[in-house]
Amino acid sequence: FFENMILKNMIHLESLYFDFCKIKLEEIGKFRNFSNLRFLSLISNDISSIKCGLFQGLTNLEILILNNNLIKFIENQSFIELKKLKKLH
Repeated sequence: FFENMILKNMIHLESLYFDFCKIKLEEIGKFRNFSNLRFLSLISNDISSIKCGLFQGLTNLEILILNNNLIKFIENQSFIELKKLKKLH
């Protein structure tokens, strides 16, 4: 999915909506280059767990939306790197 994305070189993006895209856990790590991202929506994807380091590099993220995923497991300290996170849905 992400290998052919035009977004690869758009490091100044502040908002991304990837709702209903069938994104899996291992694909989320490909957002690491988006250090200016403040809003990320991943509604209704195939995310089943949240692991530590998954959101590494998203140092400016303020809002993360994970609604309607079948999340069964969240590893301790998974969100520790998201120091600016204000809202998690």
